[in-house]
Amino acid sequence: MTVTRSLSWAIVGVGVVALVLLGLATSATAASPSADANVRDRLHLPLLPDPVAQRLSVDASAIGSRTEAPVTLEADRVSLTRQAAEWQANQHGAELADVEVPHHGSPSDALTTLMDRHNTTPSSEDRRALQVLDTLPAEQHDALTRFVDAFLAFDAATQRAYEGYDPGTVRPQAAMAASGTDVDPDRPSHQSASARGATPLAEAGVDLGPILTSRTHVLQAATRLQDAFPQSGAQTACDPLTVAPAFSIDLTSCDNLYEEDVAVLVDGGGDDRYRNNAGGSNLAEGTCQLLQTREYASAALIDLGHGEDAFGDRTDPRSCGANGGGYEGAGFLFDEGGDDVYHAHRVGTNGGGSLGAGFLLDETGNDTYTAASHGTNGGGDNLGTGSLLDRAGNDTYTARLSGANGGATSDGVGFLLDRAGNDAYGAEDLGTNGGGWFAGVGALLDGGGSDTYTAEDRGTNGGGDSGTGFLLDEGGDDTYTAGTSGTNGGAHEGANFDGEGTLIDEAGNDSYAAADVGTNGGGADGASGLLVDRAGNDTYQGGFEGTNGGAAGGEGRLLDRSGDDTYAAEGAGTNGGGYWDGEGFLLDRAGNDIYTAEDRGTNGGGWSGGVGALLDGGGRDEYEDGAGGTGVDRTVAPKGTVGAQVDSDDTTP
Repeated sequence: MTVTRSLSWAIVGVGVVALVLLGLATSATAASPSADANVRDRLHLPLLPDPVAQRLSVDASAIGSRTEAPVTLEADRVSLTRQAAEWQANQHGAELADVEVPHHGSPSDALTTLMDRHNTTPSSEDRRALQVLDTLPAEQHDALTRFVDAFLAFDAATQRAYEGYDPGTVRPQAAMAASGTDVDPDRPSHQSASARGATPLAEAGVDLGPILTSRTHVLQAATRLQDAFPQSGAQTACDPLTVAPAFSIDLTSCDNLYEEDVAVLVDGGGDDRYRNNAGGSNLAEGTCQLLQTREYASAALIDLGHGEDAFGDRTDPRSCGANGGGYEGAGFLFDEGGDDVYHAHRVGTNGGGSLGAGFLLDETGNDTYTAASHGTNGGGDNLGTGSLLDRAGNDTYTARLSGANGGATSDGVGFLLDRAGNDAYGAEDLGTNGGGWFAGVGALLDGGGSDTYTAEDRGTNGGGDSGTGFLLDEGGDDTYTAGTSGTNGGAHEGANFDGEGTLIDEAGNDSYAAADVGTNGGGADGASGLLVDRAGNDTYQGGFEGTNGGAAGGEGRLLDRSGDDTYAAEGAGTNGGGYWDGEGFLLDRAGNDIYTAEDRGTNGGGWSGGVGALLDGGGRDEYEDGAGGTGVDRTVAPKGTVGAQVDSDDTTP
């Protein structure tokens, strides 16, 4: 935006742009010219110093782009998967590539090719069972054949992706994450992870494009299987056709226990227990071996029906490529329905990825996902890519740290989408709940319901700490609780990478509670945070230094469109304030609001080189702070060194 020489019109321009921006960020529509005129008539803004107008001229297009979700939540599952693949490929600097899908004439032909790939010879009894599969009705015959063909393409794509893989080039990533420093002096410093992209994956010789393309084909084939095999009555006696490590198939509704690792598993229904790799890439009984010691590194599991299934052993959960996870390879898990439980440990599990690509899709049911750390529950860690999609039910996601619950760390990319239900997301720190840490890019999208997001420090709840985080919640009365350093849409810089956090909440009476240093849309240490709440009576509570504001060279943006809201913070650079070269901006468009803070760059004030602005667009508002802004519907400008507290209902001449 061009800043004019007229101080009064400059700050009016800031207010107008901010109000137009809020409409753009939350409803994707800009205010009309007549609406702009009404805003100019209503805002009685005093003259302000040039730095306020210049440094708080928000770029509406840039902010608008940050509020765009990676996928369209209303899309069907195949479209969701394809959109997620496109977004993840872009984050990794990869391109989706066409893959050739074989076309066998029968299930036995396709499964024989799979067995040949695994150097497995079936017994005579297994051969007879394979011939029985060829006598299935035409629709089922073709659906099963096409699914195995799709997996063969998925497997070939994984091999192709890792053809040039050099583990020696990625091992320094672990050292970087452990030390918190950039060990490669040639890497650019102080830039956002999203701008840089996770290019080290390509540098390691891994091309994710074919994997991300082919897993969409696997899902399409799984959907066809689902349509071809309607649920039959429950059966108590069955004997799956298993030729390990190639495949295990049971097309009945038996209650099965699976303990042998296999590349392909198709189950027709029932209450099943999976104590094997369960669609995870690792067929080495859960041991964390290097790729060179395993010839094949891909797997897929399809569970049909609405049985209550248990994936993983609760008392002894597996690590490294389990439950649709990808560890130095690619995993895939599709569950049609039922109240399911997913138990896993660490490193590429429950649809997460670590040096690999994981995928987990659960259609319906009240599900529980429990895992530990490093690329779990759709998280990405150490160059890995995770995807977890849950389309219905009241679900619980519990994990620890380092790229969990759609979060990401160490050049990983995480993605978690929950389309509906009252859900609970609980994690610790380092890129969790859609957050990003150490060059990780995480995204968590929730389609509605009253949800709780609980996390700790460093890139959580859509925040970014030396990484990029994104969290979108489309409705419900939600609670966001987090700690410090890039949380709740806030951002913090570290390890030579700027942080970037974005949290968008579309509706509901929400509560945001965090500590300090780049939280609740705040920015600290050169990072950029953004929190947009579209509707509801909301509460924002934080600590000090860059909470609901900006501090230490960071940029904080908090935009609330409507409702009776409460903003309470302590210390410097809070509630739209700027402290120590930080830039804080708080815009509340309407409602009866309460702003409580202390002094030194609070409630729109600027202090110690910081620039702040608090703009309130309407309602009976109460202000209390130690910087001279206490009162009802009160405008104070300038406030502090360089700042402003502007209330549009202030009638003071």
